[in-house]
Amino acid sequence: MGVNITTLTQMVRIGLLNEVSYQYKKWLIIDEVNELIKRCHGEISSKKLFDRISIREAIEMKGKNGITVLGYILLILNQVLTPISPIRATSILDVTLDKSKLETVLSYFGKLGESLQSQDDVSHGIATITREGVNFEGKTFVSPKLAAMKCFDHAEIHGEWSIPIQYSLTEPNQILLYNMHGLEAAVAKEDTD
Repeated sequence: MGVNITTLTQMVRIGLLNEVSYQYKKWLIIDEVNELIKRCHGEISSKKLFDRISIREAIEMKGKNGITVLGYILLILNQVLTPISPIRATSILDVTLDKSKLETVLSYFGKLGESLQSQDDVSHGIATITREGVNFEGKTFVSPKLAAMKCFDHAEIHGEWSIPIQYSLTEPNQILLYNMHGLEAAVAKEDTD
């Protein structure tokens, strides 16, 4: 896969991959890993990929102010960024992304994106969608997009569900939700009153 143990641990924690225990060891389910790799690698190209940047290069270029590997994986899985892999790709870090689209995505998130992209203060977790909003660590967050999609009404009628999020330790009143409709920012209710 080409990712470190910290990233794998985060993937398990937010539910992208599942662990199984066998003979007192924890293992990943190989079919899930293969499916994740396939989805992250995207189309394979033998042509020279102009105006594209590999995840490895993007991380090196952006340094500590860039998105984490898990962040790139989630952006790809949510179809915010479209991956194309060179034939020689041996790692998720070799996957390429459109430079202009990446810059657009980064600027779209503005201040929230900047605070959530720092590798030093970013963390991932699981929030709960409820009828009141998105609950995480004792706070309720609101998102106009999720409200418009009637997610909170759905939670009231059909029950709550979990959703992976990314958050900044320095911006505790803002979170970034990952769902099947893409990425969505949410703010703590007390910040909206």
